[in-house]
Amino acid sequence: MFTSLKAILVALCCSSILMSSAIAQSNIDPQNARLKNLISWHKNLPTGQGVRVAIIDSGLVQDFPGNILSGWNFIDSSNDVADTEGHGTGSASVVINLARDVEIIPLKVTQDGVSNDNILISAVVYAIKSGAEIINLSISFETKHFLEVKKNVTDEEFARTLFVIAAGNRKQFIPEKLGNNALIVGATPLNLPIELAIYSDWGPGVEIAAPAGGVDDGITVYKTIRPLTYRLYNGTSAATPVVSAAAAILKEKYPRLSGKEIKEILLSTAKSKSSLGNRVKNNKFLSLD
Repeated sequence: MFTSLKAILVALCCSSILMSSAIAQSNIDPQNARLKNLISWHKNLPTGQGVRVAIIDSGLVQDFPGNILSGWNFIDSSNDVADTEGHGTGSASVVINLARDVEIIPLKVTQDGVSNDNILISAVVYAIKSGAEIINLSISFETKHFLEVKKNVTDEEFARTLFVIAAGNRKQFIPEKLGNNALIVGATPLNLPIELAIYSDWGPGVEIAAPAGGVDDGITVYKTIRPLTYRLYNGTSAATPVVSAAAAILKEKYPRLSGKEIKEILLSTAKSKSSLGNRVKNNKFLSLD
């Protein structure tokens, strides 16, 4: 039913690219004020209440705060989604920081940064069947995966879903978009001017950019050790859940929106920033103004 078991090297594509922990730690801010200022995040925004966001990644640390629904470990076919890598916890942290009342569905699909086609597709189908309206994919997700998922859900289920996907950290050209209800996300630093991060994939297939940090900076997220403390998380992996949180806020406010309609609003409200240098389609930068 699904595609072959070719390995997906998640770490190569979309993992955090933080280089200098000594410099970076001075930027730890649990409130992520710089991030929120850049994208005009207001205190009176909806909080994503009742919206289900699937984090398809390396799992989730135990005792993670928030509305956490039952998940599944597709590596060993169990309900143990404990995160030993931190990537999934990082993505979930960003979503919760910006949209605190979303319902997180943690789905573990990577082990040591590696997954495969069958596992990835199965997890996305599971997420949609579980009512996820936003699918956060801070990992490699390609056209073949997107088309295979579409075959295994109903047209109604597929249409209600928005796929938010990391472009990648390989500085590679992405020529075309994935679909009308899918957004490929590039990353910018957390400081002005708003430019595409040096590591980010680019091209007309990247339809929106969001802040994530440079090579020695990042968004403040939870570590995977208890008691929960903080670290920095960057790369297009970190930019992607910023867009997922914005999508969840729109979905709470307008619950009848389809995935395509949420995407259209995100793009229509995004600011055009010439400083992105046409490395993102139409120079679109996420904004909730």
